[in-house]
Amino acid sequence: MPKTVQTNGPEVSVIIPFFNREKFLAEAVESVMAQTIQDWELILIDDGSTDSSSKIANEFVKENHGRIYLYSHEDRSNRGASSSRNLGVGKATGRLITFLDSDDMFVPNALEMAVAAFEKNPDVDAVCGTLEYWFSWDETRSSRERDFFVDLGLETNKVYQPPSLLIHNLESRGRKPGMGCVVLKSEFAKRIEPFENDFKYVSEDQLFWSKISLNADV
Repeated sequence: MPKTVQTNGPEVSVIIPFFNREKFLAEAVESVMAQTIQDWELILIDDGSTDSSSKIANEFVKENHGRIYLYSHEDRSNRGASSSRNLGVGKATGRLITFLDSDDMFVPNALEMAVAAFEKNPDVDAVCGTLEYWFSWDETRSSRERDFFVDLGLETNKVYQPPSLLIHNLESRGRKPGMGCVVLKSEFAKRIEPFENDFKYVSEDQLFWSKISLNADV
């Protein structure tokens, strides 16, 4: 039988941790709001920002009451991306959970494609998409020529079982999907706590992908 969980929440919970991202935070949030499916909630985690990021986040919360939420750590401390994402996982009410860095953006149909992948493969714990390194946000020709998609070197539309993706990651010298490319079933994410709080600033994404690779059908 498919591994499903009943929830009264939205289809997808998007978690964005941020620390002093006043330059990019609004565009990250707006890329969630522009999704082709609108059954989502957005959880913003303020990781102790000292610039205007918190003010920007609060404005989105006020204008989107009941859909966008803002949380912070006790004493508004800075605890790093891992702890912030785990806080978001604990607050999420969606059937699915995904993450977006505060200086990244989703393409408009990102969530729609992820939901469709789960519908096609109801037994999997996670789905993974593609990351584009986007230099041309500054609209110069030289930057456009630097844009590229990350090739993971994996067959697409295929289910991978543990530990095959971890082996591939090691053999390819750390090749892995971007943080915003991975969507997890909520019950799975809450069970494994996907991030290690002790990894505050370095390699938290590699450890995250290792935990997914060892525990999830992807």
